[in-house]
Amino acid sequence: LILRGVRVIAFCRIRKKCEELLGAVKQELTFLERSSAMARVMAYRGGYSPQDRRRIEKEMFEGKLVGIVATSALELGVDIGSLDAVITVGFPYTISNLRQQSGRAGRRNKDSLSVLVGDCFPTDQYYMENPDEIFTKPNCELQVDLTNMLVLEGHIQCAAYEMPIRPDEDKAYFGKLLPDIAEDRMRKDQLGFYHTDERFLPHPYRYVAIRDTEDSHFAIIDITNGRNIVLEELEASRAFYSIYEGAIFLHQGNSYLVKEFSQERMIAKVEFVRVDWTTQSRDYTDIDPIETEAIRPIPDSLSRAFFGIIK
Repeated sequence: LILRGVRVIAFCRIRKKCEELLGAVKQELTFLERSSAMARVMAYRGGYSPQDRRRIEKEMFEGKLVGIVATSALELGVDIGSLDAVITVGFPYTISNLRQQSGRAGRRNKDSLSVLVGDCFPTDQYYMENPDEIFTKPNCELQVDLTNMLVLEGHIQCAAYEMPIRPDEDKAYFGKLLPDIAEDRMRKDQLGFYHTDERFLPHPYRYVAIRDTEDSHFAIIDITNGRNIVLEELEASRAFYSIYEGAIFLHQGNSYLVKEFSQERMIAKVEFVRVDWTTQSRDYTDIDPIETEAIRPIPDSLSRAFFGIIK
């Protein structure tokens, strides 16, 4: 599609797949001796610096990019101009997601192409066997957890900055946890109104991330030929699976070798390498029963349930 000048976006479920697909596209362009087209294909996903994201968005909108490989970060919210084709790599969790992604192409009353490539997972295979349901099933109801403290507190602190909170009246809007949040995490004035906590001042919105809910991030620094440039930032929860020493880290389809990882300084230093292999972390969980306190038979089954302390 790229070589035919068709503006196309490929959606991947996870960041690593996004980078692997971009790497494969660049490899294919090199094999076809069309390396000149490489500059017109880029990845877009969470983790990239705001400056990089704005630059990529601008190049998409202006039509400089013909191919975009993205996660659901581009499903909505960013106007990226007119696209001709969408390729969804792996069923994207819900019918709503799939329709949202497909709708990225064919705007402004143009013809468009939308392709779903099935993965090995059961959901994908179900829709491969029953493709009609993709067009006939209703969108599933939106699930919102109104008790998720990571999301809720940020909204409340920002709201209180615009107008003081009255827990008894305002819990109709913010839910039953509001009185507790107000008491424990906000400032109360003499009239009984609650105001934004000092931790969030002077501008609460700067402390409330809309792309993820984590405060701590690791900086990934490119030290190739003494550059010392921050490539991207990675959430702390992902860091130990991605940027251990000796790992291959993928960025814009390029491979980087992790040379140094510092948990204290929250940085990883990486160097550009040309390799045809990648790495994957191994993750073990050992569960050891310490003491059995009770055993019960499971009704209509030969199995038994054990209750006790585990390590």
